[in-house]
Amino acid sequence: DEERFTTNQRPKSGKNYTSNLVILADSHGRDLSTMVQQKIPKTNVSAFVRSGARFRCVTEEVDKLTDELTKKDHILVIAGTNNVESTGIKHLISEVKQLINKTTHTNLILATLTMRHDHPELDAKITRINTELQNIVSTSKTKIQLLPLHELPRHYYTGHGLHLNKKGKSKVAEMIARSLMLWPEDLEPTEKQLTADPGALDYFNEPVAENHHRTRQNLLQRPQEKLPKFDRSTHKSAINVVNADMEDVIDQMRMDPTVAFSHTISKDFDHPRHMSGGVAVIFRRKFGRPRYSDYVDEKLTCQRQLDEASVYSLVTKANYCGKPSIEDYDSAFYQLIEDFKKKGLKTLVCSPMGCVRDLVQPEHFTKRIMEFQQQTK
Repeated sequence: DEERFTTNQRPKSGKNYTSNLVILADSHGRDLSTMVQQKIPKTNVSAFVRSGARFRCVTEEVDKLTDELTKKDHILVIAGTNNVESTGIKHLISEVKQLINKTTHTNLILATLTMRHDHPELDAKITRINTELQNIVSTSKTKIQLLPLHELPRHYYTGHGLHLNKKGKSKVAEMIARSLMLWPEDLEPTEKQLTADPGALDYFNEPVAENHHRTRQNLLQRPQEKLPKFDRSTHKSAINVVNADMEDVIDQMRMDPTVAFSHTISKDFDHPRHMSGGVAVIFRRKFGRPRYSDYVDEKLTCQRQLDEASVYSLVTKANYCGKPSIEDYDSAFYQLIEDFKKKGLKTLVCSPMGCVRDLVQPEHFTKRIMEFQQQTK
């Protein structure tokens, strides 16, 4: 059942239910209860939705709504998106900690903040908030899971970019059901991590794909830990996925002249919003915007300093608010392969390029990066 917070109804009991799930949410939770109930029929799902509400308003009645829940039950909170524009990070995090203290009698699932495709300039703040949430969860003395809504690609949102579309809601329902089925009862809080939903391949902070010739086994890196020092001689895999902050990876590897970083950008170098969203913000802060003189091919720039890593920008679209064609994306990728080989570079570090803002399918990026590895080995 779904309520609009007009009452303080509690989850109904029923002889066919083995547990309860209470969803407290802003508008992202609208219609979720029915979708989730269909996927987990043995769980009694109740949703209390306050559209447009901030975190405190969504959670203010948590005591009354969950006082009969036990450790067999769960509460899911989807809130905070409406705080981003006007609430300080510390203030929001303090409200999250208050929620955690009030829900120790049951199991808490906390959703990360969705990306604001209607306001891409908020990406950096959202990423900082989500990092804080992950740190809180990983150090909590009680069992908490994150529901990684920030991983949802752009095509799961409406055209406006703030709300999830029908496919997005369905994907969230799948993630919720999966989270309940995989609840890590036997793991300590500092060890558990929510298994990423297979359909959402855009990892937190845009995980780094590394391609090198003598590299390593896969590594899942907690955000609060430092990225281990990378040693090519001890690793064998050709392509690896590292869940880490791109900024930390750049700091560690930028002084290696055999390394190249890459990302996708638009052609409008002089526009004030050029490189104003996603991982491009980190590249701009670390290396500056590329200049027209940095073009090494029609759709590829390369910024390079003596004895430092190379920085490739794949110019895949005409303007910052547009989307690339597959032809332009592939053309830029092939130009990257040729220049990488020509320069004799050894390691490419990149996010899943184009999979978040430009709606490139993760499977397509995977195909291109595999071709890159085969042709540069």
